[in-house]
Amino acid sequence: WVAIRGRKGGSTLVVAAIHALLSFAENEQQRLA
Repeated sequence: WVAIRGRKGGSTLVVAAIHALLSFAENEQQRLA
């Protein structure tokens, strides 16, 4: 994440979106488990 954030200043939204997708995927896995 740090490398992506360091290269582009506007990728903070991208990082936030990725984090949201990851947490969503985690919730889905826990629900299916």
